[in-house]
Amino acid sequence: MVKKNKIQFAPIDDIQIIGVSTSLMDYKLAWHLNGKLKLNLVRHGNIELENESEIKSLYSFYYYNAGENSNTYNLVSLIQNGIPWMKVRPRTDFLLIIRNTITVEKLKDYIESIRQIKQINHAYLIDVNKIKGIVEVIDTVEMHEIDILKEMAERFDPRKRIEVLRKSFEKEKDMLKKEMS
Repeated sequence: MVKKNKIQFAPIDDIQIIGVSTSLMDYKLAWHLNGKLKLNLVRHGNIELENESEIKSLYSFYYYNAGENSNTYNLVSLIQNGIPWMKVRPRTDFLLIIRNTITVEKLKDYIESIRQIKQINHAYLIDVNKIKGIVEVIDTVEMHEIDILKEMAERFDPRKRIEVLRKSFEKEKDMLKKEMS
């Protein structure tokens, strides 16, 4: 009998995820969240995924770190050009991922504030134990965030600045070519 190896993920204790269903574009949602929740979500490089048919999709990624020993926030799209990263019921267009401990009251306030935004159809707390594939999404988002933070750190190193800027320019050029084709 062949023994199967299983990948085991670390428990997700200090992550809360708010699912958002909306017709808003990502930048408009981020703008509203920044105003209502007093955040400073900033768009960074998209998360690029390839499906089984080798079709690449880009999912928007926003990041805000409230400071040392505070919360870190990611706003991530789940649907891009009609292609879902993963399907979540009820329909969920975006995930607001909050890392580090947050009080239940503050989390409830966040959800209520999000629900007050016009064009928000639904905002709810996601139970990570009930959504198949959500752990993989969280891992992908965290790895993307690490890459973004590395790139940001390299930009401040004068020796690497020119190389980072060149790579950034080439990425943007490639993305524009893909969007135009």
